[in-house]
Amino acid sequence: MISSSDPIANIKNTLEKYDRIGVWLSGGTDSAIGLYLLQLHNIKTTILPVHGLNLNRWKKGAKILRDEISENVIKIVREKFTNKSHLLNDLYCFDYDLDYELEVNKTHRDYHKPVEDKLIDEGKIQIMMGFATKNPPAPILTNHQGRDSWRDKTKANNKIPFIQRDKKWIASQYKKYYLMEDLFPITVTCNGVIGPCKQCFPCQEKKWAFDVYDAGVRQ
Repeated sequence: MISSSDPIANIKNTLEKYDRIGVWLSGGTDSAIGLYLLQLHNIKTTILPVHGLNLNRWKKGAKILRDEISENVIKIVREKFTNKSHLLNDLYCFDYDLDYELEVNKTHRDYHKPVEDKLIDEGKIQIMMGFATKNPPAPILTNHQGRDSWRDKTKANNKIPFIQRDKKWIASQYKKYYLMEDLFPITVTCNGVIGPCKQCFPCQEKKWAFDVYDAGVRQ
């Protein structure tokens, strides 16, 4: 497995090595910029965006479902690179039902990994990429519930190219490629059902990096 702390080098190496790549697309800032950067450097690789829709959020009253957000991300990325839009497939969506409060021993990966294995076994993809980032420094945020410790320990490779960069690096990429006015505003990070709640770990992390919550909310 290719290993480099440079996110762009990892992306380029992965695109060079594989012809069919799967991408976890959540509708959040990290996966949206990940898809954009993949397509930016893409020459010949077919990309399949994959989204796991947690129906439990809908049951609890979520007004915005992230599969719709993910589809909008794909639409914008295609419009940015019309000459290679054929390389970016439609969203592959599956659903599951996970209540984080009741099923404390389960994570979304328990539902995502079988889908990843299925897509690889069927030959639809050769590798699945995710765009998790390193945690912010511990003293920065006040709410650490949902802070995944593995994000502090994992080395970057061609499956998780951003893991040695934090969300401030993600913010720098949105600004570098002038995406703050179109791609960034449609992304959703909050774990709440109506959001932005401004209290959950993802909300605080986004505010730390971008100085705004979801939908450009500043206060």
